[in-house]
Amino acid sequence: FLLGLSRLAKQQHLVFKSDFTMVNNRPGMLIARQQPDGHYELEMVFSFEFSSGKISRIYAMRNPDKLQAWRGSSPAPGSLAE
Repeated sequence: FLLGLSRLAKQQHLVFKSDFTMVNNRPGMLIARQQPDGHYELEMVFSFEFSSGKISRIYAMRNPDKLQAWRGSSPAPGSLAE
């Protein structure tokens, strides 16, 4: 899935950044897309559920209203904001 997104982004000349963080007490990832003015805007939030050491479920959020809570509160290490 993520490799497919990466290929699509490359074809359309889009630039994305990702950052790993905890999401709802699960390992997760934030994905932000570079805007024409150069800043990055959060596009998606993923969280991963593990079972027997393997990913068993992936939860994705793209709802702009729900993403509002994540905007402006990027995690310190590797923060998405530039």
